[in-house]
Amino acid sequence: MSPVPTSQSIQNPTHVTILYNQDFDVSTSSTDIPNEPEDPFSSSDILQGETARASVLSVAQHISDVLTNICGLNTSLVPVQTLDDVKQCLKQQANSSSLIFNLCESLNKDARFEARVASLLHASNIPYTGNHPRTLSLCLNKFRTTERLRKHDVTVPHSDLIRKLKQLPVYESFPRIVKPNREDGSTGIESASVVYSQHELEQQVKKILKECNQAALVQEFIDGREISVSLLGHKQVKILGIGEINFSKLHAHLPKIVTYASKWVPGSPEYEGTVSEAAQLTKTEQAQIEHTAKAVAKAMFLTGYSRIDIRLDNTGTPYVIDVNPNCDLDPEAGLAKTAARNGMSYRQLIGEIIEAGIAARVPSKRMGHFHNFLDLLLSLTEPNQLPNTNTSPIPAL
Repeated sequence: MSPVPTSQSIQNPTHVTILYNQDFDVSTSSTDIPNEPEDPFSSSDILQGETARASVLSVAQHISDVLTNICGLNTSLVPVQTLDDVKQCLKQQANSSSLIFNLCESLNKDARFEARVASLLHASNIPYTGNHPRTLSLCLNKFRTTERLRKHDVTVPHSDLIRKLKQLPVYESFPRIVKPNREDGSTGIESASVVYSQHELEQQVKKILKECNQAALVQEFIDGREISVSLLGHKQVKILGIGEINFSKLHAHLPKIVTYASKWVPGSPEYEGTVSEAAQLTKTEQAQIEHTAKAVAKAMFLTGYSRIDIRLDNTGTPYVIDVNPNCDLDPEAGLAKTAARNGMSYRQLIGEIIEAGIAARVPSKRMGHFHNFLDLLLSLTEPNQLPNTNTSPIPAL
């Protein structure tokens, strides 16, 4: 293998702009860390997702540290609050050989802007990381995702979209689970989201309609193992690894689900009782899960990096319960943990994501601008390739 290029050896250093949403309260202290909510268990934080949105700043800083301190690249952190901010950023980068690392998940606390930001990036000539705006738009709407997957012969839970309480059917069987239809990061999901009666269902749907100001998704609850499949790459998208949530330490009175507190409230019973680990699967289970993941990737046009959440029923049948394009990139989140379990460091993960973004969006005639940059990234990732036993190419979409 050729020597690792240094920052001095890059003739035309590429500038990486790390774009992220700033629609959360930020501390005025020198640490520039988001404020913790006054009550971390508050219903308002669970339903509005303040802590989840604020976490993007920490992720942006981690990525900046990797690219600056390890790769020796020029980076800048650019917070945006409006679409005009995004347009201004693109205007400033138009004549450079820049790349945008897109971490923008919402604007003005509205996740629907995630796809609109990606659409602006896609319309520019600047390569960017992550999924296509079409995919982001499709996957944000959980009901539409479920119906699309069903049409592609992917097994999903029975689902109803409830825009008004009077539309709520009377169900004969329980439990059910109630979620906001268009949120990320488990926003709006709590232990009470799993309901065991029509009365509990009505109360939870009413809460989502009123406090989340959006439609509620009511699904049959698949009581079984929870599996996550991490995907990475462009065209030949790969299964990076398969993880599982270990619920063995969860209090017996709590439902076995990943709630908002499981992700964002350290010290809570849900956080301590939902541990991500490598999935222990039979050959048949692994084959079924991989087949399902490939079908989801094709149906939803997944590329870049994504995570698919699956529940196994008592017969071992995989049910897809969520599709997460541009999933959380915190070093302690599921994707990075899965990468680490499969021999890929955090810096290598970030390098693979950037490589996929460049490969997807830079025409061959412009690739020369990024040649040295790709050499640097590839040299950082080559020593520790994904083990063949945990890598399963998915046909080009």
